Amino acid sequence: MGVSRKFSSIGIALAVSALGVLAACTTQSSEGQTRGGVWADEGPLTWPPRPTELGITANDLRTRLYQIADDSMKGRAVASEGNFKTAEYMAAEFERLGLMPAGENGTYFQEIPYGSLGFDQTQTELTIAEGAVAVGADWTPMSPSAATGMSGVFSGQDIPVVFGGLWGDDGTILDPTMIEGKAVVFMAPPAPTPLAGGRGGGRGGRGRGGAQVRDLRAQEAGAALVLVVVSALAPNAVSVFDTRTGMLPTV
Repeated sequence: MGVSRKFSSIGIALAVSALGVLAACTTQSSEGQTRGGVWADEGPLTWPPRPTELGITANDLRTRLYQIADDSMKGRAVASEGNFKTAEYMAAEFERLGLMPAGENGTYFQEIPYGSLGFDQTQTELTIAEGAVAVGADWTPMSPSAATGMSGVFSGQDIPVVFGGLWGDDGTILDPTMIEGKAVVFMAPPAPTPLAGGRGGGRGGRGRGGAQVRDLRAQEAGAALVLVVVSALAPNAVSVFDTRTGMLPTV
C-alpha cells in the first residue's frame, strides 16, 4: 500500500511587530465625504498621499490604506507582487516608527511555506490481500489538519495490520509494542444525530463525527499507517485530490 502527497513550497513575507494594537480615533472629516457611498464618511475613490499628523486620524489611515488597496496592487493575493510590496511597506513603517522587530533573524518578516497542495490520485494506492481498493470510491486519504491531528506521508509494502478498536476512544490505551511499525485499523464512531433546525446548536447537521475526530493514540504509539473504517465516504471526500494552494501543514 502506498500514499503520496505532492507539495511545492514558496515563501511569503509577513510584517510582524512586538507592538500588537494601535488605537484609531473616530474623527469625522468633510474632506473625505463622497456621494453614493455606503456611509457618509466613506471617502473619495482616490486619495493623494499627504503628510501624516501626530494623532491617528481617518485621513492618516486613508493615506496608508489607499496605497495598499489601490488597483495596482491587484488584490494582494498571497505570494503575489502586491503582497510583497505591502509587507515591505508595512515593515518600513514599523522601522520608521521605531517598533521592535519580532520576526526572524532580527527582521519584521516571517517566512512560511506556501504553494500547491493536494494528493496525487495517480500515485495514491491501497492494496489488501484481496487486491487493490478503489481510491476515491472505496477509500480516500485524510487531509492533514489540526482538527484530526492526522499528518505525514506513507509509502510501504507488506505492512502488518492490527485492529485498534474504536476511533476516538481515549479511554483505551494502545500498547506501543503491538502498534509500532504497523498499520492500525479503527472503526469510526457513529456521527451524532443532527439537531432539529439544521444549523441550530453550533454546527447542527454538520457536527463532526465518524473519522473527523482527533485521535493521536496510534501515531504516538509509533504506527506506520492509520486506517479508519466509516459506513460511507463523505460526499466531499474526493476533494482531497483537488489541487489547491495553502500553507504546508504543521501537524
